[in-house]
Amino acid sequence: MNRYRCPICGNDQYTSAETAKDCIYCEYEGELDKMETLEEEG
Repeated sequence: MNRYRCPICGNDQYTSAETAKDCIYCEYEGELDKMETLEEEG
């Protein structure tokens, strides 16, 4: 499982794919930023 963050709204999305495109929370269309871990940094 991989975690991706939208560069516009900052919401996280999770997928098993190696890349993620288009935010499901806002109108952003493009590559999402892959995060290093599944957990939030504390």
